[in-house]
Amino acid sequence: MEDNKMNWKSFWAKVISAWAWPVVLLIIILCFKDIIHQKITQVSRVDSGFFAVDFFADTKAKLIYFSENGIESSEDLKELERLADKSRFVADYLATTEQTGPEFQLAEAAFAQSRKMLEDIKQLQNMQDAGFDTTRLAKIKEDMRVLEEHNIDPDIIREPDGIAKVTERAKTIRRPDDRLKALVEDRSNLARLKRDLDSLDRIKVDPKQIQLDKVKPEIIRDYKVDTARFEQYRRPNVKQLAPR
Repeated sequence: MEDNKMNWKSFWAKVISAWAWPVVLLIIILCFKDIIHQKITQVSRVDSGFFAVDFFADTKAKLIYFSENGIESSEDLKELERLADKSRFVADYLATTEQTGPEFQLAEAAFAQSRKMLEDIKQLQNMQDAGFDTTRLAKIKEDMRVLEEHNIDPDIIREPDGIAKVTERAKTIRRPDDRLKALVEDRSNLARLKRDLDSLDRIKVDPKQIQLDKVKPEIIRDYKVDTARFEQYRRPNVKQLAPR
């Protein structure tokens, strides 16, 4: 009988011991639920803070590097694609969690810039297939820049008598620099520019829109960029996602 009593005592002692911590924890939660709720909210916001501090700093540095130094290897191009994918994911995540503040705007900006660079490379691939290389593109852009700096619209040269119009317009410039003189004094330079712009029109490439033109030719030739997967991305409706 004494053994049975001891067994019951041991049983309840074990039960109390097993439930002691859960009960204490429940009491703590009930007593400090407001503080705990506040801390949990702060933790849930750490995601956007983490993205802002870590992801955006790293992404911005890499995008600046690519824009200034170009794409020098296939690994650079793969990294650019990863940046586009990650920034799109972050933008979607922040929008889905109704975090449409500065971090969301940064994510969209990062995605837009990285996607634009990939689209530029796709255009460079189209140009290379048509016989243009990056050196030729740089010359086209430089000639167009010279005309624009002297308030001459490069698109004029595409007109039937465009070469004559550009030449006459250049004569009205009071202080043309040496670059403009070299471009217009030899009509073959303007003729070359016209042929190049006409060729680019046929393959639907606007050289003024290509910002990333420092890419090694072998990278363009050997690595095909896939921008089609980004077509599914649509900017979330910020007004609908904004917290009420």
